[in-house]
Amino acid sequence: MATTSNAPASTFGTAGSVLFEGKGVDDLLLNISAAYKFVGFTVLEHYGIFDIFRDTDVAAGIENYADHLDKQLLNAQEDGAPAGRE
Repeated sequence: MATTSNAPASTFGTAGSVLFEGKGVDDLLLNISAAYKFVGFTVLEHYGIFDIFRDTDVAAGIENYADHLDKQLLNAQEDGAPAGRE
């Protein structure tokens, strides 16, 4: 799954975070990834672009997403899972 967030990446998975209380992105998206798994999809590693309105170069983040997908799909094929479905 891919997400964009106005929160900085350091906000996620940090115990002292007031908003997310130490939960990471995968924790926050559990209901969505569980639904995908339930119907037979393989959930690939999360990709996120953070702090999109202040500090992030969104264009670079989108460019890096293609590299992320290439790597994830190659790893899935090497593991013997067809792309997208188990």
